[in-house]
Amino acid sequence: MTQEPPLGAPTGHLDLETLADLEEGLLPADDAAAHQAHLATCAQCRERQAQLRTTRTQLAALAVEPMPMPAAVADRIDAALAGAAATGTVVPMESRRRSWRSHPTAAGLGAAAAAAALITAV
Repeated sequence: MTQEPPLGAPTGHLDLETLADLEEGLLPADDAAAHQAHLATCAQCRERQAQLRTTRTQLAALAVEPMPMPAAVADRIDAALAGAAATGTVVPMESRRRSWRSHPTAAGLGAAAAAAALITAV
């Protein structure tokens, strides 16, 4: 009996998204059991799983310090919002304008996510 390749893995190997979901416990029990059975017999997928775990460990160890948004970027966003508000496509949020600037961790989290994607792809 031949097992069908998992979704997103035309080669019959588990893709990174499936491995990540398996690690996080996000898959239905039947799918998780089938993928675990595949991992038990596939050295290539076990290696990818190990690389994924290593990447997660390394990213978790990074000290992400908040970085302020560059003034030029903030000015461009303000100008775009002002232009959109003038055309009536966006409700002005003058009272909340500073809130996105006061949370520079969003830029750091975005950079960490981009780094994770790059490391995972490699």
